Amino acid sequence: AARDDDAAASISEPVLAERPSFVAYPVALQQLRVIILSTRSDQVVSAQISQICLRCAGKIVDMTDFVVRNPRGQSPSSEGPERVLSPAGKWLDMNFSANGKSVLELVAPREVEVYDISFCTARDEKSRDPVNLRIDGSRNGSEWFLLHETGEQFPTPCCRRSWTPWLLLRNQGPAPEVWMPDDACRDAPRYRCSVPGCKDSSAAREGYLVQGKLLRHMLRQHPEAEATDQLRQQIKCKNLTSAGLSQGFNRGKSTLRRFMRSNRHAIRKHCRASSSDQAGPCPKVVSVKAPVTPKRLERFPAAGSPTPSVTPARPNVPATWAGQGRKKRRHETSNGHEPHDL
Repeated sequence: AARDDDAAASISEPVLAERPSFVAYPVALQQLRVIILSTRSDQVVSAQISQICLRCAGKIVDMTDFVVRNPRGQSPSSEGPERVLSPAGKWLDMNFSANGKSVLELVAPREVEVYDISFCTARDEKSRDPVNLRIDGSRNGSEWFLLHETGEQFPTPCCRRSWTPWLLLRNQGPAPEVWMPDDACRDAPRYRCSVPGCKDSSAAREGYLVQGKLLRHMLRQHPEAEATDQLRQQIKCKNLTSAGLSQGFNRGKSTLRRFMRSNRHAIRKHCRASSSDQAGPCPKVVSVKAPVTPKRLERFPAAGSPTPSVTPARPNVPATWAGQGRKKRRHETSNGHEPHDL
């Protein structure tokens, strides 16, 4: 099923650009698989897409009855994979860094024909935008064939809520496996609020991927709770230990010893304040004495050795001789004549 271009202009959809000059044949499929292999930044833990749109013969494909799945993914309740079918919201996979990829499967109620595909960036965090994708298709869900590969230099728009260029879909042969047999399903750790009676459902049930975001929530909602103070002390102790180790390995063992020696009291204080079940064992601080440079000793002549000759002090030169040359003064002094006033 397809809609006219006039009806498609009323919602958020990509621009219906001209079709390519060469002959493009539609691809018949019932399942479509979008695999995000890398994002714009290597430091993020999640990937996101706002909306996906399919096109056939210059018309937007109606995706109302499509079913969207995110295998081995983990999403908040308000940012699930079904959000890619609506103009509002976005899909967020928080297991991207844990699994090394994010997989989005779109299942149509019946077989459809598709020419190309486009996706829209989300409203926030452009570092989560995908820049390397692979698109596979299947007619029965068991045999998959490769449709498109963007490569690592795909020009994903940096502007928010912007559509990518249309990606032409062509059958390029069997698609490689997404998950290897030895790949285990790894869920990213979630940090949830442990304060009883917390009214924030996202913090109490879904949690955060970063421990610092949980601390920010607890400082804002539960500043007087004991769990807030314990979490603060735990993060401080972890930051001190990680900073010392990274600084020591980057600058050498001597820097690590100086850091641990100067901060051992602060580290022990933070570790004692935090609970043993949350903060873990306190890092063992080894006190290492810094090497002391020995003082230079005066060398005395040994017994029986000849006494070195002492150079006589230079006689005081009168002020009237100050203007005369050095050769004259040196000559008179070497002949044994004492300088005298003229």
